[in-house]
Amino acid sequence: MRYAILPLLAGVALGAAMATPVQAEEDMRTVLTLKPEIREQFLKEMRGHMENLDDIISAIGEGDFKEAAMIADTRLDFGHHIWEAMAAKGATADQIAAAKNRMRSMGMGMGRGMSDEEHMKMEEKMADHAKGMGMGHGMGRGMGRHMTPEFRQMGQSMHGAGGELAKVLHAAATPPTAENYRQVMESLSEVTTVCRSCHATFKVQ
Repeated sequence: MRYAILPLLAGVALGAAMATPVQAEEDMRTVLTLKPEIREQFLKEMRGHMENLDDIISAIGEGDFKEAAMIADTRLDFGHHIWEAMAAKGATADQIAAAKNRMRSMGMGMGRGMSDEEHMKMEEKMADHAKGMGMGHGMGRGMGRHMTPEFRQMGQSMHGAGGELAKVLHAAATPPTAENYRQVMESLSEVTTVCRSCHATFKVQ
């Protein structure tokens, strides 16, 4: 009799568990309210960053630090819309590096440590300069102009970390040493830490 009742008790317990509503954890992230077309563009860009990281990790895994550096330089560094446009037109890594140096010499730094106002002005200068170089037609100033100052600062940190990763990759020996791998992974973690923090802080609707 004792054993016969066990299935019945188990069924009652399962039914009670299924009937008990699960308390959802409150989502405390900051909401970014965007127009539908801007939201779609923004999510597409975020997916692109994930693809960029995946491509960088794949290149590192194959020991191709030059390819990983090129990806970080053109797709993750501050001003990446400009560098991607140059790469799409066939520019080499050296030509992109030279363009970055020209912009830096004109006071267009990579954005780290800037106030939000300085960051926005610098983006405008970079976009205008890119148009003058024949690269910026329809480029605009990126998604940051649609975001809050706090989000722009987070994006600034991510792109700055991407630029630092490119430098570490460029500085590695050929073939890369164990120490090079350690340095690269440490730098890569700086990028992913910002990504993780961003997703933990913001959500879009």
